[in-house]
Amino acid sequence: MNPRPADVSGSMAAVARAEAGLALATRRLDQAMGRLAEARVEAHWAEQRVSAALSLRDRVQSEVGRAQFAAARAAALRDLATNATFLLTCRVDLLDEYNSDLPSLVSAALTGSASPFSGIG
Repeated sequence: MNPRPADVSGSMAAVARAEAGLALATRRLDQAMGRLAEARVEAHWAEQRVSAALSLRDRVQSEVGRAQFAAARAAALRDLATNATFLLTCRVDLLDEYNSDLPSLVSAALTGSASPFSGIG
């Protein structure tokens, strides 16, 4: 039994459609593969950026820790300076008190009436 010409032409049309579909599918696959390759490159660069960001975060945290330590030391030095200023003020006040009465102490010492240090205390 010989195939009829209509069957052959129908089969040939079906083969042509299948080849066209295959060509279209191949193009779409190639495009998808290209997009996949681009996505992989983008993913790689995104991973690099994340890694750099994490590294930067670690450095910033370290610097913040150092800054906090320095701030604590600066506060301690301020407290020390405040305490030293207070002590110096007390000493100056004592010297002022002594010096304010110095003329009477000198005259008393010169006359021999009292100890020059009897009024201090």
